[in-house]
Amino acid sequence: MEDAATERLCVHKSITVAMRIALITTVKHNPGDDFVRDGIKYLLKKLWPERTIQFENIHKHAPITARYGFERVRKCDRLDRLLPVRITRDRILEADLVIQCGAPVYWCHEQVKAHCCDNEWYEPLITRRLARNRKAHLLNIAGGSCQSYHSEGSEVCERCLHYIQRLFDAARVTTLRDDLAQVILRRANATAPVLPCPSLFAVDEYHIESASGEFVVLNFMELAGHYSFGQTIDTEKWKHVFMRFYSAIRHQVDVVFACHSLAEVELARSIDRDAKTFYSTHPADYIKLYARAQYGIVNRLHAAYALASLGKPSLVIGNDSRARMADSIVSERVHVNDVTVDALVDRCVKLANSAPHFGDIIRRTKRKALADYMDSLAVVA
Repeated sequence: MEDAATERLCVHKSITVAMRIALITTVKHNPGDDFVRDGIKYLLKKLWPERTIQFENIHKHAPITARYGFERVRKCDRLDRLLPVRITRDRILEADLVIQCGAPVYWCHEQVKAHCCDNEWYEPLITRRLARNRKAHLLNIAGGSCQSYHSEGSEVCERCLHYIQRLFDAARVTTLRDDLAQVILRRANATAPVLPCPSLFAVDEYHIESASGEFVVLNFMELAGHYSFGQTIDTEKWKHVFMRFYSAIRHQVDVVFACHSLAEVELARSIDRDAKTFYSTHPADYIKLYARAQYGIVNRLHAAYALASLGKPSLVIGNDSRARMADSIVSERVHVNDVTVDALVDRCVKLANSAPHFGDIIRRTKRKALADYMDSLAVVA
């Protein structure tokens, strides 16, 4: 009898209770967000190599997805507010850790009445839910800015600064992904380190290795970003410059458009109806594509990060402060208004020449970034 009881006790002790981590992210929305989230997963598995972790995704644009059974629901903020929190099982209430997964979290654009303090996820997920979960910490990982390209942060209003301080105080750990985010956070009387975006580690989470460069990868956005933020951007001029650049290189090298949305597929075909385009609903497919590239000329920041993670250099053409993320991976960037055809063609030559040496540079960058993330996360280890 004693032997049987001892055996049952040993079996009971061997059972591993999974750590529940709720990820505030997007779901089936944007490949770049997937890269960030999955890079964070890699870092957490490095932090807790012996633990079993159960990850739960919450679509931040639909906070009701924190509730089990509501994963496919969108645009039901009123329903979420009307339902008592504890009437359903909830990912935040059951979490051991809650993570804001690398996104713009500091922005303020009075001209279009867009303020980070009015975002759709903080109040329902953090104020309403996390405050009831006394065991879970909030981590704000890779928080970024989203201002105009040349912003110095002075335009961020007091209401947004108050929110930014609230978010900082609510988080056990904060890391940032661009230097303007740090400037803005300091205006809110706080500070945090700027580290490369965790999307740099998505390739490691997917177990994808770099391959020989077969083509040049491009992506094209009408504004070279998502919004103009009141900046004067001549979209016709930008498209004309890009078309002439594309025409100049397409007969010299193989070119593939990596389209992070269906809209970008149509834009690529408006440049060349016979263009080689790539689109997928599976984030790892993009990494596999970037693994075969030689270098990139991109608007998408997470295309630059995916390329860099595989040892491929790129040039980022942007129109807002998110482009500053490129600084952390030793990639060059330029404002869309400053782009010329000759400069782009010349940049291609330089990127081709630097490609064989870029891998060594990024390996050092990744080693340091991994160590810095482990140091930052150590307080919750």
